[in-house]
Amino acid sequence: MDYSAEGVQQSEMSERMTKWKEDLLLNTESMVLNEFPQRVDEINALINGEKFNTRRIAFICGDKAASQTTLDEEQQQQDDISDERTVLPTKRMKLEPTDNQLSSDAAVSTNKALMEMTQILYPIITNLMEEANRVKMWILFLIPKIEDGNNFGVSIQEDVLAEVEEVENGATTCLSVIVSYLESRAKMAYKMRKHPYIEDYRQLLIDLDKRQFINLRMSLIEVRNHYGAIHDLIVKNLDKIKKPRSNNVHHLY
Repeated sequence: MDYSAEGVQQSEMSERMTKWKEDLLLNTESMVLNEFPQRVDEINALINGEKFNTRRIAFICGDKAASQTTLDEEQQQQDDISDERTVLPTKRMKLEPTDNQLSSDAAVSTNKALMEMTQILYPIITNLMEEANRVKMWILFLIPKIEDGNNFGVSIQEDVLAEVEEVENGATTCLSVIVSYLESRAKMAYKMRKHPYIEDYRQLLIDLDKRQFINLRMSLIEVRNHYGAIHDLIVKNLDKIKKPRSNNVHHLY
């Protein structure tokens, strides 16, 4: 075995690791101090803009949005037949279409306005997750070597780290809400197609869209608040995060 070559390879990997840590430490601090305020401004513009304005709820989540179901001629004829008291049992059984009888024309379109909002919000949330993860690694690399009786100040880093991890978890929850909405709406749309004469299904779909509009807006507000909270916490405690053992008096601001 060529131990000299192996030693050179390990040395190169160690240098790359050190360079990566140095870049992360430098770039992450700059990101928090300079880019996070910009993120807040950009998200505030979206919150106060037209797409996420609550005045749109009635228009994009009303009857018009849920009226994309059309019945074919045969289904309409069956509806007329159902009013006749002499309808045959075999005819009555056909009033509710089976899975194979569902017409491709009886389609329930996706709520395009909500999907546009989702397409705006999704990358914002994933970006928050990535940047929160970078901040987490930044703090971890700043934690000094553990020494008996000399860990003053490390608790400040740990407290900030816990807050950042909460942000990461909150962003993951926001993504889960988006996915669960699509699943719930698909099930409700299927029921609307299969039972087009039950008005409650249509109303449930409308209410589901309204709730999702609020969820998307609130998720955007939460992302804004997360950026602001991380920035504020780190700015107030930056010296203690970077030099946790500079003195023996440490409080989280």
